[in-house]
Amino acid sequence: MAASSKFSIAVHVLSCLEYSDRQWGQPQMNSADLALSVNTNPVIIRNLLSELSKAGLVISKEGKGGGARLARAASAITLDEVYAAVERAEMLARNPRPAHLPCSVSCGVKNALEPVLGSVNHAILSALKEKNLSEIVDQIMGV
Repeated sequence: MAASSKFSIAVHVLSCLEYSDRQWGQPQMNSADLALSVNTNPVIIRNLLSELSKAGLVISKEGKGGGARLARAASAITLDEVYAAVERAEMLARNPRPAHLPCSVSCGVKNALEPVLGSVNHAILSALKEKNLSEIVDQIMGV
């Protein structure tokens, strides 16, 4: 199973919006320009922007002269919010298959592993909460 890249792409898109505002004083970008930066199809970007908009992270305007911009200051957008906006599952999940009842390992491994998975997921989300979008763009800009 491949890992999802939606979070990384979402951070890329949001970083573009902040970078464009800082570098050129243009806080709004259209999906075609964002797609060029991400090197993907504008439809993928529009779908992602829809999720980010529902989460209150961007404001989008459709049509001619439309585009997306950050809904609030980049320093007020933490990476855990971005993750929650676009990802639907925990980073590490338990095996969804039913246990093979004749096997002791199959019957016990889920319960044994549960605290480890919970601890790792909590640690990852805590680390994301400590970093905001502004810090990411600062690094990109060498600030």
